[in-house]
Amino acid sequence: MRKSIIASIILFLIIVFVLLGLYLFVYSSRPKTVRLGYLRADLHQLAVYVAIEKKWFEEEGIKLSVSQFINGNEEMDAFMAGALDIGYLGTAPASVKRINAGAPITLVAGVNVEGSAIVVRKNQGISSLLDLKGKTVAVPGFGNVQHFLLLMALEKAGLTEKDVAITRIPFSDMEDALRAGEIDAFIVWEPWASAAVEHGVGDILITSDKIWRQHPCCVVAVDNGFLRENKEIVKKIIEIHIKATHYISNPQNHDEIVKIASKYCNLPGQVIEEAMKHITYVSSLNVDGIKTYVSKLVEYGYIEEEKVPEDLKGFMETFVSTEFLKGS
Repeated sequence: MRKSIIASIILFLIIVFVLLGLYLFVYSSRPKTVRLGYLRADLHQLAVYVAIEKKWFEEEGIKLSVSQFINGNEEMDAFMAGALDIGYLGTAPASVKRINAGAPITLVAGVNVEGSAIVVRKNQGISSLLDLKGKTVAVPGFGNVQHFLLLMALEKAGLTEKDVAITRIPFSDMEDALRAGEIDAFIVWEPWASAAVEHGVGDILITSDKIWRQHPCCVVAVDNGFLRENKEIVKKIIEIHIKATHYISNPQNHDEIVKIASKYCNLPGQVIEEAMKHITYVSSLNVDGIKTYVSKLVEYGYIEEEKVPEDLKGFMETFVSTEFLKGS
């Protein structure tokens, strides 16, 4: 009798372990849902558009829950609220929030360099940076990449932000504001600079490569908690990102790439073609460039000086990781 009870218990435990194993196998084989963010209609982030269209995430068993943002500051707020796992956004807002507010993120890949421009209203006699003095200039967000580049441009001309009236306008409203004479100029990411020119509303005063050659722009940031618990998934996502970046760079894919970009930016192909001339797509991280962002953002007052780590080199090692870029 006792042996029969023991045998029944053993059989029961075997069944339980088999069922548990089956459950874990089925659960682990289900696509992992990753909360991914990117900036709406930003041609800089073409790599993620390509990867989504090519269904490369699904092929790797990764299910996306996508959120779009109008600027990097909004996206960083989502990271701070624990609402994102990974995101494409500008280096400047990522750095500002990481240092000022302790945002729990790590930069794990580059996305692009250059790709922004200052656009001025046509026929207003603005032909140099110095002519911006006393004018109203719009930025898509304070403390973001474009705002940073505007401050650098003013500095090059011997001006400061006190010499112009800087206002924040969503990128999608900038062209209308310029047309209506509400602003004299704006700085924005592509393809919206080229779109304003195509529509006959403005002229490009200066492209960002003339402000800071090969400047870092967008990056891929990951929530630190997600990174600790899901290294293999992050590795797969960055592999997909690198694959998409290489795909963009292949001339044989050009026509397809323009169609994808047109779809996500809702602009005609000729605007996309022109805008892409001003962007270089990369996956590498320019650590020295990021340090420059940090030091200049402190100088401009957007990063609180007392919060900048004394050991900046040590801080950069915790803020930037090239672990997933080896061999790329």
